[in-house]
Amino acid sequence: MLHDDPEFVREMISFWECFIADLLTRAFEYFIPDYVHISEDMAYKSFSMVSPAMTRGFLLPTWSRWGEFVRNAGVPST
Repeated sequence: MLHDDPEFVREMISFWECFIADLLTRAFEYFIPDYVHISEDMAYKSFSMVSPAMTRGFLLPTWSRWGEFVRNAGVPST
């Protein structure tokens, strides 16, 4: 799908980005955790399923936005 229909993938990522950002915003209204760990299953056993360029192009903007939410909420950095 990253090659065949990248706009559809971007739409799905955008939904997930907004959904998680909303959850973080709501949670941070009630408490600030000691840390936040966000992981993606982007590899299987011994190799990545997407290239570094695809990761930067498709996922890094979303991870960066979530990182901003976490930092702005006052979660301590490690």
